Amino acid sequence: MSFDAIAWAFQQDCGNSSGKLLLLTLANLVRPPRFEAFASAGTLAALTHLDRKTVLSTLTKLEQRGLIARKDVKTGSTPTFQLVGWTVGEERGSGPGESIESESDPENGSASPRASSAQPIPEFPATSTSFPADPSQNSHGPVPISGHITSTEPVSEPAVEPVTRATRYARTANDAARFIDFWASWPATDRKQDRKACLEHWRKHRLDEVADQIVAHVIASKGTQKWLDGYEPAPKTYLRNRRWEDGTPVSAAEMRERIKAEERARLTAEGLRILQRGNSSVLDIVAREVEK
Repeated sequence: MSFDAIAWAFQQDCGNSSGKLLLLTLANLVRPPRFEAFASAGTLAALTHLDRKTVLSTLTKLEQRGLIARKDVKTGSTPTFQLVGWTVGEERGSGPGESIESESDPENGSASPRASSAQPIPEFPATSTSFPADPSQNSHGPVPISGHITSTEPVSEPAVEPVTRATRYARTANDAARFIDFWASWPATDRKQDRKACLEHWRKHRLDEVADQIVAHVIASKGTQKWLDGYEPAPKTYLRNRRWEDGTPVSAAEMRERIKAEERARLTAEGLRILQRGNSSVLDIVAREVEK
């Protein structure tokens, strides 16, 4: 591939798009050492997607325009095309301070042009692992500090407290510090059992946060007639069912007072009805009952 030949082909007037495409294809096929393109009409048709008839007619037009020239055209051989107006010197380019030199080709023994620069190549020791610095890139200003520069100073990490059996026990005890108050407030009956299971449930559900409510409910429940008669629930059942959320229980003494007050109210109402009938003997009996 010759980039200079392709650039030259872009600048030429080929008449139409087919001519431009065919000239670019020939420039792409240019090869050293003669810098000529070897291509048949079938190959050009396959590369350009043009039919064979269009390829042959377009090649003839390019020859008429003086852009290409056929060389050594023989019957049964592959045609050779040369780009007219493009010289070999344009392959490598000769800029300021450059000259075209010959470089041997080890494969075919021929020489090919090579551009050499007049600027001397810097030499440095073979053992050097870095290229010599360019004086134009030297900076006398301060070097900016970026976040990618790593510091050589050791970074102190926070000390991690080792988890021992004592610390584990202390953490466990802190999670159930109020369980002792709950267990002590429970009535000492045969149903007071499964202390370990109750402690695990207490710790798992973090009941220390509502310990005051639980203990107050247990103390109030111990005064109810049901608990006084020995029908209190097991501690594990009490905790699992969250019985302290059922409301404040009514003690047996308070329940008796309520019953007594209701009975007095009933007798008073009955006495008033008898009074209205004028039965004094019955009224005296009601009055004595009320005074009790």
